[in-house]
Parts: sequence; structure tokens; C-alpha cells
Amino acid sequence: MTPTDFADKRRQWAHLPAPQIDAMFLMEATAALEAAAKQPTDRQIWTEALRQNLMLWLNIGQTVGKGRNGLPRDIRKKLVKLSEFVKDWSEMAADGSDGTLMRPLIQINNSIANWLFR
Repeated sequence: MTPTDFADKRRQWAHLPAPQIDAMFLMEATAALEAAAKQPTDRQIWTEALRQNLMLWLNIGQTVGKGRNGLPRDIRKKLVKLSEFVKDWSEMAADGSDGTLMRPLIQINNSIANWLFR
């Protein structure tokens, strides 16, 4: 997902509150990860799912790291650490082909998305 893709999606979901838009991005990335977990030998699906999720989390890490988003400092720090974990895990999982490698990423995305939908 490119920065243009992010902007296009944000416009598409503009009718939603900001936290729900973020949750929608996480849910899309989760769907891609789940599909990859079911087809771990399909390198194109595997690589694209990891790339899409990583791009999202790098964006989250950069955005919250700037501190101009109204989130409390402790939550910003935790999201930045999660972003770093996702980066490290994605790099490790890139060479794998075991669908269980996607579980931590799926669980993180689902947890954050559920929290944002509250």
C-alpha cells in the first residue's frame, strides 16, 4: 500500500470517525495476513500481506512518534514499540512459510482494531 493508497482509502472512509478509519486499515491488513496464513507457500500473497501490514505499522509508528495526534504519551510510546516489533517480526517472517508466523501480527491488529471500534 502506497501513501497514495492510504490517502485514497482515507477519502473513501471519510464519513467514519478517525479511530474507525484506522481500525479499517488494520482490518484490511489482517484480512491479507489471514489469507497468507492459509496459503503459506504462495510467496506473492505472503510477501504482499507482510508488506501491506508493515507499511501500515511504519505509518502508525511515524505518525504517533511525532506526538501531534492527541494520544497520551504512554500510548504513543507503546504504539511505537509495537511498530518496531511488527517491523522485526515481519522481517523474520518474510523468509518463512509457516502460517503460524502470521498469528502475532493478526492478534496485534485485531486487538488494536477492536479497541479503536469501542
